Amino acid sequence: MKKLDSDISFILLAVILINFAIVFVGSEFNNPIREEAFATKFSCFELLISAYLSLNVFLLRNKNNNLVSLKTSHIIWLIIAIGFIYLACDEIGEWHERIDAFTHIYFHIQETALTDSLDDLIIGLYFITGLCFLYAYKKELYLYFRETWNLFIVGFILTVFYIVFDALTNRYDFLPFLFGDNSTTKTMFLNITFLEDKIKIFAEGIFIAGFYWCKQISYKLSV
Repeated sequence: MKKLDSDISFILLAVILINFAIVFVGSEFNNPIREEAFATKFSCFELLISAYLSLNVFLLRNKNNNLVSLKTSHIIWLIIAIGFIYLACDEIGEWHERIDAFTHIYFHIQETALTDSLDDLIIGLYFITGLCFLYAYKKELYLYFRETWNLFIVGFILTVFYIVFDALTNRYDFLPFLFGDNSTTKTMFLNITFLEDKIKIFAEGIFIAGFYWCKQISYKLSV
């Protein structure tokens, strides 16, 4: 177990350092437009790594079982892999933003501050759906991967912060509605906008370390 812990510590430290370099040192982040495009591509890359590691966990857990159904406890890892692939496609293709725009056009809804928050609601539904799947297959996660929970909890907390920050900066009129349109609110808006993508990238990095840990555990279980 000490060897496993040292491996995870190294991977976690490496992920944090790489993410820190990408987010705060990378030259791409000197230009807001280039920063957003680069952050999107890097986020997609991290999501695909998580999908790959989750798929590896599934294959290791399914090593001696060819028949898989929704009643099979370790199918949660395949569901997670598919979910992260979907999120990567959404990141690049901006699917939830397109759903927002399509809804306004198809139902002839005039865009307001409330209806413009539909894409934020969709992101929230992604998060809740993921939690529901994890709860449905909690036995698998509790019996074999309980030691990884603290790491994933950190990732989930960062994700919640990202969702909240994304909602707050979706339109500028929301923060002034809460705190008034003053210099403090404008500074708050700029700071939250600056942190939003950074928090998302760090959360994804934490998940990568967590899934790598799960892969190591799965390998030990399969031998």
